[in-house]
Amino acid sequence: MTQYAAKETEYVVLVRIVASVGGAGSNIKDDAAAYAKYKKYVADMLKPRVDELGWVAAADEPITKPMMRDMALRNYCWAVGDGTNAVVVEAVKKFKAFAADPKGQKSGIRDVFHTVLRTAILYDDADDSNWHAMWELLQNSEWEADQRAYIASLCKSKNELLLRRMIDDSFDENAKSGSWRYIYYLMYYGVDREELAWELLQTNWDKYAESYNDTSFTMGYLVEIPEVFDTPAKKDEVAAFFASKADSIGTGKKTVNETLARIQYNIDWKASNAQDVKDWFNALP
Repeated sequence: MTQYAAKETEYVVLVRIVASVGGAGSNIKDDAAAYAKYKKYVADMLKPRVDELGWVAAADEPITKPMMRDMALRNYCWAVGDGTNAVVVEAVKKFKAFAADPKGQKSGIRDVFHTVLRTAILYDDADDSNWHAMWELLQNSEWEADQRAYIASLCKSKNELLLRRMIDDSFDENAKSGSWRYIYYLMYYGVDREELAWELLQTNWDKYAESYNDTSFTMGYLVEIPEVFDTPAKKDEVAAFFASKADSIGTGKKTVNETLARIQYNIDWKASNAQDVKDWFNALP
């Protein structure tokens, strides 16, 4: 599947390849060498599309090209891991221009909005200036789609104190979007934040339950959060926690069993496949 990926020009095909490779790569984080090879593999795979598509849409390009552009640029910027890379530098530059003039600059980054936001946080400076600028953009936003994009990107911060404060602030009555979205996005968009998200979910469970235990979809999302774990010890810990909260899970009770089943799947996958995946990536030049 991946042998011809660097030459693939169809969005539907390439996005599935990236997702498949990413699914395998996300399970080998405990092997630093293999994980670094995985990220390089993704960057090398997407570089031809990044060079081909650039940042600006052509007047007559098909409808899938903007989706391909954002997907390729976004994943490339993450995988390359180099703040001095020209593509990364351009993404951060575009964010700063947008933050200074949101109304005037939004149309110019419409097709690469997620790339620009997420890259700006991944490669933030020591003062977290991009994070603070984006937090201000979130507070001033009235569009739910933009709010979701900001929250997902803010969760990528390397500053744990900022992330903890963000979760605390999400319970404010004037917070943008629901408090559940912040913790849910922290798990799925944060960079190695599984343990932090799980800790904060447990710590704040009673607040979430008070707000959402009658809302089927939302409680399900919250109960899904620990499904990424892949050890028997974590499975037992998750099971024990939800058992202790049985009276407040409400409409999320069905999802508990699904979450535990997913953790067991991860355990089984890791036992059967993880070493083969690590060996494959480690064998790459």
